Amino acid sequence: MSTPSLLAAVRNAYRVFGRRSAPTLPLNVCTGCCMAPELEQQMRRLPLQQLGARHFWEYADGAMGDLVQPAAEIKYLLPRWLELLAEGHELRHSLEITLDRVGRCPEGSFTEAERKVLNDFMLALFDAHMSGQACKEGQWYRADVPIGLLLMADYACLEVQPLLQRWTEMGHPESTLAFVHAIYWD
Repeated sequence: MSTPSLLAAVRNAYRVFGRRSAPTLPLNVCTGCCMAPELEQQMRRLPLQQLGARHFWEYADGAMGDLVQPAAEIKYLLPRWLELLAEGHELRHSLEITLDRVGRCPEGSFTEAERKVLNDFMLALFDAHMSGQACKEGQWYRADVPIGLLLMADYACLEVQPLLQRWTEMGHPESTLAFVHAIYWD
């Protein structure tokens, strides 16, 4: 359920990150019990566009051999990861930690252009959810989405302030209800 701005953000991610080569060494994920070794190999050998939500779920949710993430590995996977997220796939057991591996890359791993792509994507994703355009099955919003998206951006070491600013500027009744729910209940 991508919006035009989300589709543009994903295209931009492929433009900026898409020239990277697939990792040749095993990915930083436990293949003993967390991720099937076949899926890990597919993530390195299949064309990026052929990787599905299950690949990213097991990768993102699997134990890491090292908490500091290899930036080249993350950058290679990012375009498809963001595309699946924009399509509404659940890629982690909790929305807020979906992209935490991005935030675990060494400081300075991302260029200014790469950070802009990630921040623009988060803003487009936030807009899509807060306007009800990214909702499945007729739900116009999920109460946990605004806070979950803010936390996702924070865990990924992305800018949170533009998301908060956008929230204050939204005129959708859904965004006001989500704000009241988040402040009152959460």
